[in-house]
Amino acid sequence: MLSRRVAKLVLALLLVAPLGAWVVLRVSLLIKVREAKALLSQVKALRVRESTFQDAKRLADQYNGKVEDHWKTEDRSDPCTFENCKFMISLGTWPDRQPGLLKEALRFVGIRAYGVEGAVGVRNGRVIGTEFGVTTEATPGSVGGQWIAAVAKISDRFSRSDYSRGHRLVLDDHPNREVIHPHFTTTGGGQIILSEVTADANAVEKDRAFDFRFSCISGLRGCSELRELVPSAGEDLTASSREQEE
Repeated sequence: MLSRRVAKLVLALLLVAPLGAWVVLRVSLLIKVREAKALLSQVKALRVRESTFQDAKRLADQYNGKVEDHWKTEDRSDPCTFENCKFMISLGTWPDRQPGLLKEALRFVGIRAYGVEGAVGVRNGRVIGTEFGVTTEATPGSVGGQWIAAVAKISDRFSRSDYSRGHRLVLDDHPNREVIHPHFTTTGGGQIILSEVTADANAVEKDRAFDFRFSCISGLRGCSELRELVPSAGEDLTASSREQEE
């Protein structure tokens, strides 16, 4: 009689323990997504050419232990100063390029690794660029690969002046907005889309560049393609490709 009760208890624990662990992991994922949304809002609130070093520093101070502050030159990283600085805030867990069996199983039940990074560049006391990026494990079997990533940037101006490249990206028609979609096919590879605007872009262009949808990360199914993570950039990329073909 006692042994039968013990067997039932063990069986119940074997059934309940995995469910409890899954609930804890799902809650943790939802909390991290909420933190990512907050960081995105804070990065978007900074104004290139207008916000100051102190504004950027206040943002960085809120993420003590999760921020790097330095200024990279060609051969080294110099300490952050009022004249030159780049704050980089990292949240989440970056996906492995070659996930193991356990991570594959977790991804299948809606527990996936993803990382978020916000960056702010400062020169001579003024913000000269902001950036926000997301990398997440994709839905198992996604045609795009094991992971997808999206990066949005606002720069003082585009650093390139190559006319041929600018013409190919249709900058003749919209000189302050470009969307690039390289496709990586390395082992366990994935896809990444870059949406960049200058400080001269209008409000709509800026909003479209930073239109991230975290619901596909927090949802049980996950993100299967870039357009689910950044729908506006996906649409603009398609429109840009069509214009290039014409």
